[in-house]
Amino acid sequence: MLKYGYENDIWFHVDGLSSATSIYACKGSWTFDNIPQAVLTDCCQIVKANSIEGNKKNNVKIVYTPFNNLKKEQGHDVGQVTFHSTKMIKFITVDRRNNEIVNRLNKTKEEKQGIDFEDKNSRIQAEKKQRKEFFEKTVK
Repeated sequence: MLKYGYENDIWFHVDGLSSATSIYACKGSWTFDNIPQAVLTDCCQIVKANSIEGNKKNNVKIVYTPFNNLKKEQGHDVGQVTFHSTKMIKFITVDRRNNEIVNRLNKTKEEKQGIDFEDKNSRIQAEKKQRKEFFEKTVK
């Protein structure tokens, strides 16, 4: 999983429980520090809904961090990760499952087993071009 992410993506997981991982691809000026509350809520709801144990519980803690803060250490189980810095992780508690949000998100769900490296390179090139165009407009 780690080889497919981008440094500005945000990783979400139910803390302390088995769950699916959700990756949010930050676009534009959104970053780990300024994700809109509605986006945070959506990401947390979908991760909670895709945790067998977490889905049945109330007050589930979700951990999220920038993708480039994830670290795989020797001896970790498949899917297990840790963090380079605990200062770069945040938690949010989800009181209960919100079926309206989960149903809306499931209608637009895209599951990928991995990102084609050509797709990753295309995204990186497009983002570089966008930053360059922005800079050129700003300097003029």
